Amino acid sequence: GDGLNPYAETWNLTFSNRKASEIAAIKAFLISVRDVTPFDWQAPDDATSKKWKIKGKFTISDGEADTRTISFVVKRWFGA
Repeated sequence: GDGLNPYAETWNLTFSNRKASEIAAIKAFLISVRDVTPFDWQAPDDATSKKWKIKGKFTISDGEADTRTISFVVKRWFGA
């Protein structure tokens, strides 16, 4: 591959059947970082956290009872 970091890892994240208040907190975070501000996140198979950015839009759907689901994609960020 070309460049210093030719492979940009992505993760499709889904938080299912969560309380509306929890989904609202996740949504507020996603809006605050949008796709411009990198943040620390530790992927399930990693020993340490790395820098990530939101890729594209998020979706929210209603679940059973009083729950909701939120889905979005994060992409590894290699900036300074």
